[in-house]
Amino acid sequence: MQQQYEIAFSIFFRHEFFSDGHLKCLRVKPSGETEDILKKAGAVMHVFQYGIHVLYESFFAGKKRSRTAFLEDAWELTFLVENTDPDFFSYTAVADMDISANYFYFQNDTSSTGSNKGRLHKGTFADRDNIRPVNDTAREYFIKPFGVVSILMHRELEDSFEIAFAGATTYWCYVLTQDYLQELVSPAIIHKDTRQVFSGPESIRLPDNSMAVAFFSDEPIALKEYPKAYYQLVENYNTSTQRYRVVLPALPYPNRSHISLLKSVSESKARNYSYIFI
Repeated sequence: MQQQYEIAFSIFFRHEFFSDGHLKCLRVKPSGETEDILKKAGAVMHVFQYGIHVLYESFFAGKKRSRTAFLEDAWELTFLVENTDPDFFSYTAVADMDISANYFYFQNDTSSTGSNKGRLHKGTFADRDNIRPVNDTAREYFIKPFGVVSILMHRELEDSFEIAFAGATTYWCYVLTQDYLQELVSPAIIHKDTRQVFSGPESIRLPDNSMAVAFFSDEPIALKEYPKAYYQLVENYNTSTQRYRVVLPALPYPNRSHISLLKSVSESKARNYSYIFI
């Protein structure tokens, strides 16, 4: 007889940073014990681009099996999560985390009054409550996982779960490194539509000991895959009349893979900055 499967439950990975909301850099596999449980129970794990489905055989041992019947054995399923994006922590808002000594842990809420049904973390996004020291991991994990997901199965188990991460919010700093840009008269960085103005110009010293001109946002700006903020470089900027001449009509956005070496600037201002070099 041909095997037929139905979905027992799904787990979706979300992230504010991406335009479609899907986090696609996580790879999931069952632990060794869970793999044995699934095989014994006539179930499989199916991976898709931003999550997994756990499927069960709807005909098992020669008879029709319901989802409730599959769930009532109350197994604990454990899944190991690997992160394939080295820039993940550059665009993700999480508590200060030593990734070499900690990992994420997610578990479903089995209480009848749980307020986070459908989420595998207490708040809207994963946070410090989901961070555990690596010493707490089971010995079978020879390589430290990025995360561990534990699903306690029961008759009222939700159809789907979500693990969501918040996007990072940083102050932006535009750094003018080219000589002709540093010679502009009364330069400014302004938002094309709102006319929001960055503070500056301010002279700073680069790691190679050369000088540059920097402009800083007064408020943190959310990092997005495709930002909607449009900033431009202008000169002859007059604060009273707000007249200016546009030099660069569309400035680049922070590169999520770029980690700046301008520590002295961020330390002196006690803020988390994203640097854009022009």
